[in-house]
Amino acid sequence: MIIFLPIKPKYAFGILSGEKKFEFRKTNFSKNVEKVIVYASSPYKKILGFFSVKAIHKLSPKESWKKFGDWGIIAKDEYFEYFDGKKTAISIEVDEVVKFNNHIEPRSMSLKVPQSYSYVHEEAFDDLVSCGQPA
Repeated sequence: MIIFLPIKPKYAFGILSGEKKFEFRKTNFSKNVEKVIVYASSPYKKILGFFSVKAIHKLSPKESWKKFGDWGIIAKDEYFEYFDGKKTAISIEVDEVVKFNNHIEPRSMSLKVPQSYSYVHEEAFDDLVSCGQPA
């Protein structure tokens, strides 16, 4: 499956640059995710590209920080504030990254920006890739 994932611009651009190798989330996905569409949230508000998922790790926040914190480009205090009260941290391991030459406004592709994430059909993903013109 493919998901559309809003990510703060600092982290979205970090994924594209290769500096950020793990994206952290509070909740797991109900389906097997193979690709993630990277949407830089406000104030940028555009789709930047996508990445293939190498693995999704489900650990305690403490264990996840020990294993992957150095690759998440997030400060330790910010990370633990984000996971405050949670027993599980979902760590999405970034594999191959594809950057778009054209950053896309979701509404131009009839995509609604989700609060957390949404699943995207293969046909819509193919249209998105065509418009984004991968680098």
